[in-house]
Amino acid sequence: MKSGDKWRLKVPVVGGIVNRAQLSRFSRTFSLMIRAGVPLNQAIQMAAEALGNRFLENRLIEMKNGIEGGNTITSTASQSGVFTPLVLQMIAVGEETGQVDNLLLEVSDFYDREVDYDLKTLTARIEPLLLLIVAIMVLLLALGGIFLPMWGVCSMWLEAFNQQQKNVSNILFGFVVFLLLSPACWCKGSKSRKKPSTLSSMF
Repeated sequence: MKSGDKWRLKVPVVGGIVNRAQLSRFSRTFSLMIRAGVPLNQAIQMAAEALGNRFLENRLIEMKNGIEGGNTITSTASQSGVFTPLVLQMIAVGEETGQVDNLLLEVSDFYDREVDYDLKTLTARIEPLLLLIVAIMVLLLALGGIFLPMWGVCSMWLEAFNQQQKNVSNILFGFVVFLLLSPACWCKGSKSRKKPSTLSSMF
């Protein structure tokens, strides 16, 4: 299940949108829980479990474990590898000023704007892929509907041509045999014609 969740985040074009949407949900949920007075480690745990993605959840749980070990939110967020450098700077500013909840809401809004922009430009991004799919389909239809019948006709023509060659070869062979046997037949005929004349001369 974890590998499948990681694969969904790595899918070209769509994976980045899903990743940013998930991080936006986490940032907003985490911020609201902090405002509600939930302890920091529990807020991270609950916000991570609400994502429904085991890969991101495990990364954010590691972030929680780092905070429980005495590390700062910024350092653990950087070690998790799921936040962009700009977001890490915003988290660092919020931690220094004591306004982590407000900065996390801004992080969520930042991710939401990126997701909206990506969705608006999604058609332009997948257009080359759609053109490639259409080209492959046209090629398959051309191979199945045009070239295969042509190849069938060509194979039939080649079979007929080979058969004709065999017939011609047989005729030529018969003709050669005829030419070879004809002198022998002529010799026998001439001898048979000469014998009566010899007998008549004897009498």
